[in-house]
This record gives sequence, C-alpha cells and structure tokens, in this order.
Amino acid sequence: MPGCGSEEVRNDFVGSVLKIGAKLAAGYSFGFEQDFLGGNIASTKKALYNSNFALVLLQDHLKESPLLDTEEYSCATRGAF
Repeated sequence: MPGCGSEEVRNDFVGSVLKIGAKLAAGYSFGFEQDFLGGNIASTKKALYNSNFALVLLQDHLKESPLLDTEEYSCATRGAF
C-alpha cells in the first residue's frame, strides 16, 4: 500500500494491539491474591508496553494514511460477512 508505511510496521502495529487484550487477560488469570500478584503486575506492564508501542507506531508511521483503503477493506471483509 503506497504511503502507508512498510508491511513490517503495519504487522507490528496489529500485533501490538492484539497483545494488549491477551496480556490483560493473562494478568487477570493470575488472580489478585498476594502470592500471584507479581504475575498479574508483570502481565499488565506488558500490556501497557504494547499499548505504548502501538501508539508510537501510529504517531510516527501510520498517522498520515489509513491501514487499508476502502477497496482493500471491502475485499478483506467480503468473505467475513
């Protein structure tokens, strides 16, 4: 996609966004008891890191153009709906 940054940047962005929910869920699965609180905090910090990384990618590389133009979006979602 011209003007949208490299494929690697887009993949990093999508990967980071998907990891946010996964890391929050992992942290929640540890529970909130004293013995397991460290694992919860570590997973939550990883989610925060991924959210900050995704924001940096948006601000520095993807701000000026969309990830998908209208035609690509329709093609990608045609089979899903």
